[in-house]
Amino acid sequence: MPGLRRAVALAAAMAAMAAAATAAAADGAAGRLLDHAAYRPGTTALSTGDRDFLGYGASELPRAQLLDINGDGIPERFVVAHDSLCGTGGCPVLLLEGRSGHRLGEFFGAVAVLQRRMAGHAVIQVVSRRDVDTTGIETQAFDGRRYRRTAHRLLDAAAMGRWRTALDGAPAR
Repeated sequence: MPGLRRAVALAAAMAAMAAAATAAAADGAAGRLLDHAAYRPGTTALSTGDRDFLGYGASELPRAQLLDINGDGIPERFVVAHDSLCGTGGCPVLLLEGRSGHRLGEFFGAVAVLQRRMAGHAVIQVVSRRDVDTTGIETQAFDGRRYRRTAHRLLDAAAMGRWRTALDGAPAR
């Protein structure tokens, strides 16, 4: 019975996260878009599997950005894939926990870290170009172990502009 209660509680928590994350996508919650050019080569330790996933050779330094997304004072690492794996839609990105280097999430596209929090971690939105007129925004929330997709929307250019304005915290015009 305790297993069933835990499963029901987890399902309820995921449903609540999905509802809140969907609202965040619609509202364009304030946050920070991680600029692709700001990923810098560094001494990020990667497992062999993570190196392979991101396309880095053994002697190459992975490019990362550091950002504390859970408020513990230790920055997590957003590690972007080698340029050879990037395209017009974006790049694969891994999120590694600050202390252990454990994989917290896998994304494809430009990453926006929102001010909104779920389970003590920032909600993340991933922007990926679909075609000339359409951009996908995927919202991911932390479930206590890793980031999971809670919502996905396709936005036209005007809606994307409103999302970007809200993300930057500037008043809409």
